[in-house]
Amino acid sequence: MSWPVINPLGRYNHARRTAAGANPPEWPKGIIARQDSYWQGEGNMREGNPMLALERGEKLTLPPAIWFQGQGDTLHDYRDADSPMPANEPQRFVANYRKAGGECALEYIPMERHAGHSPDLSQAADAFAKMVEFVGKHVKA
Repeated sequence: MSWPVINPLGRYNHARRTAAGANPPEWPKGIIARQDSYWQGEGNMREGNPMLALERGEKLTLPPAIWFQGQGDTLHDYRDADSPMPANEPQRFVANYRKAGGECALEYIPMERHAGHSPDLSQAADAFAKMVEFVGKHVKA
């Protein structure tokens, strides 16, 4: 996974809180509109939510997973204010995945990712080696 929207409801609320703050940045407007268009309501964001499915204890298939996360990415690496866990979303998801019996690694990439801009993958060179290593470990030829 590369900076996934693992908790659509959490990200939606994060964007709404940011937009309601003093001197908000531009990114929340686009996120809110896209999520409204795609999910068609908060109920769907809750129902189709990987993070919350784990926390609800749903029976899930949990293949080995690895999450690559750019540093400074406010859209994906934030603390959900509605979560009782004192961690950002990547750490929360990995902890939930492991608690449910899955194997999940989290790799931070030393590159900034700014809202509304694609990441500069030229700064992610060792991430590709880690992907190859992960796939080699978990995929049998």
